[in-house]
Amino acid sequence: MQAKIHDVQKQAKKVLKSDWTKIAPTYTFGWGGPLSWAEEMFPHISTVIDDVRETVSDDLPIVVYQTRENPPNSTVAAIPFKTEDGNPYNIRIVPSETISEKQITLLSHFAQAFLFLTASGGLPEPWEPKALSKALVKLTGKKLIG
Repeated sequence: MQAKIHDVQKQAKKVLKSDWTKIAPTYTFGWGGPLSWAEEMFPHISTVIDDVRETVSDDLPIVVYQTRENPPNSTVAAIPFKTEDGNPYNIRIVPSETISEKQITLLSHFAQAFLFLTASGGLPEPWEPKALSKALVKLTGKKLIG
């Protein structure tokens, strides 16, 4: 079992290593929680997640992508939720403005890889932000979270 988790962690790290360069030119990357925090910060998500609200993970953070302007012109929230089979790594992408299907897929896969790695011990837990930021920068690059 441990070997299987290690293999999936390696695949998830590959996603982060390769895809961050496609994300960083447009977005900064962050995380937070709980869901109530995300809804307060980004009110546009509330009505879009009504059908999954009861299954939004309490254990995983909300992933947030923001465009690089200050203040950001656009925000994309990646909301983790559990399916009936118990899989907690499903993502609902909720942009504040319309984005392409290609962007939705990219941001969703990146968020899934990040969340799996934090939950499985491949990265520090999100509730240790300094340690996680340091590990994430080492795996990707400073521009992603800065």
